[in-house]
Amino acid sequence: MKLKIHKDSFKTCNCGCWNENKDVLDPQTLAEMDKVFEEFNDNDIFIDAGANTGLMSLHLKNGAGIAIEVEPNIFRVLKENIKLNYKEVTCLNEALYNEVVGYSIKSSDWGGTTCIEIMRNVASSTTTTGDNIVKQYVDEKENVKMIKIDCEEVSEKVLQGFIETIKKYHPVVIVEAQGGVKKDWFNQFGYDISKIKHIENNFIVK
Repeated sequence: MKLKIHKDSFKTCNCGCWNENKDVLDPQTLAEMDKVFEEFNDNDIFIDAGANTGLMSLHLKNGAGIAIEVEPNIFRVLKENIKLNYKEVTCLNEALYNEVVGYSIKSSDWGGTTCIEIMRNVASSTTTTGDNIVKQYVDEKENVKMIKIDCEEVSEKVLQGFIETIKKYHPVVIVEAQGGVKKDWFNQFGYDISKIKHIENNFIVK
């Protein structure tokens, strides 16, 4: 499937997943994405935490998605990509953490490395948790099938903010972790962990 991609998409993603023409994902990465989504049904939900411009959300075939991105310029491109490809994905300009607390954007560039810095004395901008997002946007008839987390330095904290969702739905979790994932944390929920081939520092937990 060839995607329609906003021209600014390639400024924000430095993961090397696009083909040489930068108009579709390269075949190996595309195969990885298709494999992940092949078991989705109409009532299944994919949560894309740290969505960037929608690299994964754009490959959703069945069900619906929630794509969350904190950086305003990248979020604009994300919304355009979803619109161009007619995907049933709700886009949210939110900062995720394991609690509701003040924050600022630590880095805001076009390199795909946006992160937040926690500032407890800041009240104008506050984080939310994944569990709060699920309570607000997922109804009782829907099933959280998969969560992807790519939030740079705070990915572990973001993961912790989904703990009630993980307990309730036992979704597949894809997480970027520079130093690997904490097996003990996932083992308490009965998960197995494996590395995703071809995508650096990414793990699939199911």
